[in-house]
Amino acid sequence: MKLGIVQKLMIGILLPLVVILSIIGVLLGSSVSSTVERMVGENLTAQTASAAGDVDTYIQKYYSVAEMLSQSRVIINIVSDTGKQRLVDSLYYADLLRELQATRAYYQDEVLSAWLTDLGAGEVLLSDGTHIFAKDVDFTTREWYPMVMEQKTTILTSAYADNTTGTMVVTIASPVMVNNQVAAIVGIDVDLKGLGQALNQIVLGDTGYVTLYDCNDHIIYHPNSDLIGLTITDAAYSKNMEQALLSKESVEGIPYTRSGNSYYGSTVYLPEFDYHLLGVLPAAEFARQVAGTIQLVVLGFVACAVLLAVVVTLLAISLTRPLKRLCVVTDQLADGKLEVEYSVRGRDEISQVGRS
Repeated sequence: MKLGIVQKLMIGILLPLVVILSIIGVLLGSSVSSTVERMVGENLTAQTASAAGDVDTYIQKYYSVAEMLSQSRVIINIVSDTGKQRLVDSLYYADLLRELQATRAYYQDEVLSAWLTDLGAGEVLLSDGTHIFAKDVDFTTREWYPMVMEQKTTILTSAYADNTTGTMVVTIASPVMVNNQVAAIVGIDVDLKGLGQALNQIVLGDTGYVTLYDCNDHIIYHPNSDLIGLTITDAAYSKNMEQALLSKESVEGIPYTRSGNSYYGSTVYLPEFDYHLLGVLPAAEFARQVAGTIQLVVLGFVACAVLLAVVVTLLAISLTRPLKRLCVVTDQLADGKLEVEYSVRGRDEISQVGRS
């Protein structure tokens, strides 16, 4: 079989290039796969960090509320009033109750109660007007008390079920400092329903989600409400993820299992609150994202091969077309037709042959 210039160029140039591209693709295959997996993991981590930022913003809003209460002139005045035996005896009592009630009313959808614990008087006043005395309830056993007394700053407790509503609640408490001593503690009890609704709107990828854990390693948000309240150990995570969560590590896109199902997860630790967040992507979706990206790389190689084929074909045509015209002219000359016209364009070697 006689091969033309086009076929020879295709075999001599295009075929070797395609082979070289194929070899490069095979050699880079494993490297590309691991790189793509890392990219998908980094994207999962970035989305998890964004969700952690939302959690931080939510909590900081109520940190600000507690800290404003702790610096309220009314509260400082009533705590500093050494002439009272009970809070109600102070001239500032009515103003105090109004301030607690105003705080509760302003955030009524999420703040269940605002309160003041006067350590000197041994008394707690709730925003609904309820008084609790140390002789009746030992408030020093509450989680927030030792945390505030030791850290002397605003703190966030672990989540607990509210006795009245049954919903998950956290307490944000802040010290009232008088003469550099903790004279009282103010706090607000925040319903986590609003935070749960916000987290429920976060979707990682197509089917991924986030899980939030409190400072005692309990799940306080998960799209499956049956898991809320479980500890990390009870939630049946594989050892690698359980260890990462319990040790407060921030990990990026690691494979793990929970209750027999496979996932990839990234964790973000929130040190100010001692909370942490897990971004979850089902393994099937993770694999689809990796495969989809690799497919784009493969299509890139194919597109390069097609482009090379087009370029080589056009080059071959540009070479063979004037040669074919020249062959027609030489055939006519051989037949004795000496008045044949042949227009020459260009300055390449083929054009020089045509002019001669």
